[in-house]
Amino acid sequence: MKKVILYAVFVILLISSFWLFKLVWGKPFNFDHLAERYLLSMVRSQPEILTLVGAINNTALDFHSDKLSDASPNQAYRNNENDRRYYNFLQSYDRDKLKGQQVVTHDMMNWLLSKSIEGEAWQFHSFPVNQTAGVQSDFPSFMDTYHEVIHAKSAQNYVSRLEAVLTKFDQVRETVMLSAQKGVYPPKFTIELVLKEMNDFIDTPAEENIIYTSFVRKIDEVEDMNDVTRDGFKNEVLEKMDSHVYPAYELLIATFEELQASAREESGAWTLPDGDEYYRYMTRFHTSLNIEPEE
Repeated sequence: MKKVILYAVFVILLISSFWLFKLVWGKPFNFDHLAERYLLSMVRSQPEILTLVGAINNTALDFHSDKLSDASPNQAYRNNENDRRYYNFLQSYDRDKLKGQQVVTHDMMNWLLSKSIEGEAWQFHSFPVNQTAGVQSDFPSFMDTYHEVIHAKSAQNYVSRLEAVLTKFDQVRETVMLSAQKGVYPPKFTIELVLKEMNDFIDTPAEENIIYTSFVRKIDEVEDMNDVTRDGFKNEVLEKMDSHVYPAYELLIATFEELQASAREESGAWTLPDGDEYYRYMTRFHTSLNIEPEE
């Protein structure tokens, strides 16, 4: 009897292991599972996107609200591997056997993944620090607009994200310098504008900075919190401003001061290495049309 039970347990474990492998790593069970798993693979490594979506913020499933998205070259390479993996999975499904929305999803995924793979040649041709939508302005806006503070846990997550920004900006610095090694430098006017913006940011006293004032406004609206706890969190945010946030900006300031000597007077894709091909690729990517820029 004991042998029978052990054999049954072994079979159950074997089946469960196979199911788990298929669920997480192997070829998905069906096409719908493929699409869902690819979506999850993209967002689980992007805590900031999960916060923007908001579906699981401050719930029992929330694993992301104390983190920032990885901006390092290594993460870019991991994204490349993930895209190639799911592109290969996608090719193993017969489009003619799909129905309705599955066909649309197949074609969208095929286009997105193929364009992503094609774009690997120019993945470091962009400027993560820029005067219109750079990380230096996106971070304060993100914390102000999207990070909710509704209880002690979410307040602690806010503090944790301020701790994480120094690592994130160092990852941005690594990416910017890798681009520079490849001959991709921001134009002079971009460097001048972002340096002014970042210097103005750190010249603002912490008590007047939007990252702090936004936190104060939010935590003051939390009803189920005593004043001692509330003031403790406010002091933590002020401390992180001086120990992590401002040093993160100082790191990028030093990086862009270093880049100034090599800054380009001209702007435009044509000034970048392999700029013409890069421009053609971006035209196809943003229009979804297989046309030449001249058209």
